[in-house]
Amino acid sequence: MSLICILICLNATSQNAEAIYGTYLIDEGDSKVEIYQSANGISGKVVWLKKEANGEGPVFDIENSDASLRSRPILGLVVFEGLMYKNGKWYGNIYSPRKGRFVDAAFAINKETGGLDVKIKVAFLTFSRYWARE
Repeated sequence: MSLICILICLNATSQNAEAIYGTYLIDEGDSKVEIYQSANGISGKVVWLKKEANGEGPVFDIENSDASLRSRPILGLVVFEGLMYKNGKWYGNIYSPRKGRFVDAAFAINKETGGLDVKIKVAFLTFSRYWARE
């Protein structure tokens, strides 16, 4: 009987962790990130950029502190991998092309909209963002 309970609990945790999968328009409205299961865990990549959709040409990772990475395109860039799920939230490091560095982030599904409430921590500051589910 206890084995059945463990299997049900593991399945429920897996289903909750998968609730984040989908495509989101980030709060600035200029890009979309797809969150999915990869070989490296829960990952996210840039799948749409407003500038490229408007025909302004490719956008590159020009703010990256590593000069050798500044010529890589943002479209298709994996901005996080291996998010950890705990108590209804996902935690990990996310790459910010605007800042050219990784920042700590926590994601929670907004119960009213189905989008994501994102908390980004930089040093001693915490910023709140909202990503709308597509």
